[in-house]
Parts: sequence; structure tokens; C-alpha cells
Amino acid sequence: MRVIKSSQKINIIVFNIILFSNVSLGDCIEPTSVAIPSSIQVDNFIINNDGTITNKITKSTWMRCLVGQTLIENVCVGEPAYYSWSDAITLTRAFSFADYSDWRLPSISELGSLHEVQCRTSFNATLFPFDDTYLWSSTSAVNNGGAGQTDQAWSYLSGRTFTNTKRQNLALLLVRDE
Repeated sequence: MRVIKSSQKINIIVFNIILFSNVSLGDCIEPTSVAIPSSIQVDNFIINNDGTITNKITKSTWMRCLVGQTLIENVCVGEPAYYSWSDAITLTRAFSFADYSDWRLPSISELGSLHEVQCRTSFNATLFPFDDTYLWSSTSAVNNGGAGQTDQAWSYLSGRTFTNTKRQNLALLLVRDE
């Protein structure tokens, strides 16, 4: 007789819940599907009519779609634009959206604050209806092997942080302060 450890039983149960639920890998898991508490309180956000969303707690306003996409009927359509880190910084200095021109790249901690643990991807699809992709942050990463050079910056994907060379082209989710 084969003995199954309790950690294996939990893995089997979670696998069966995912396998036999109506959740695809790109969907946000509904609170009733799996008993995982939400990490994002949707009530803390105001969905504006101009393609933005405002966090009532931090008083910051976010674009709901990535730069290059358009919000149509609560879905981000089109392909996101991809920029090197320095081009992204330059773009934000002259970028205008929803009658505002003070958009910026968020810090890596600001991006992390939007992580929804109930979602297979990083963001709550009601608030941010785009497909998950690598996103630039404004946070430079110090290269220890390069005597403190900052040729890398932190990026964000699916609730995890990464360092990328600033020459790589990644997508942008912009924020502004109220």
C-alpha cells in the first residue's frame, strides 16, 4: 500500500480544483472557486470613464491598459508598445493620456502592490483587463559585478520581479499621482 503524505494530498486537491473548475490559465479565479482571500480590494478603486483607474487609498491613478492599447468595452485591444528603459523614461516626459501629461513609470513596489493572488496572471482583470507581459518599473537595479553600474532595471511579470538590461524592450503600465 502506497502512503500519500499530507503535502501530496494538498497538491492533489489543488490540482483537481484547478483541473475541474471552469478557470483557464489566463482568468482571474473567482473567490468562490478556491478559498484564497483576495489581495486587492476592488472597492478601493474607482474605475473612471477615461481609461484610468484611481486607487482611493494611495491617491494614484493608473492607466487600465498598457501603452499602445485601447480600452474598448472594458477590454484592452491592440498590441502593447515595447520600449527600452531609457526610451520609456523619455516617453513619459511628453506622454499625454486622459487629459493628463504627468504620467510616469511606477516603482517596482507600486507594481507589486497591484498583485492579485487570486489571479493566474498578476492583475485583477476587472481593474486591469490586459494580458500579462513583462512591465518596466522606474527602479534601477545595481549591478554588483559592474562596480555599481545601473545598466539594469527591475521589471514585473505575474507577481514576480526580475532584472533586465535597460536595452531590452518591455511594455509600460503608467501611473500618475493625484
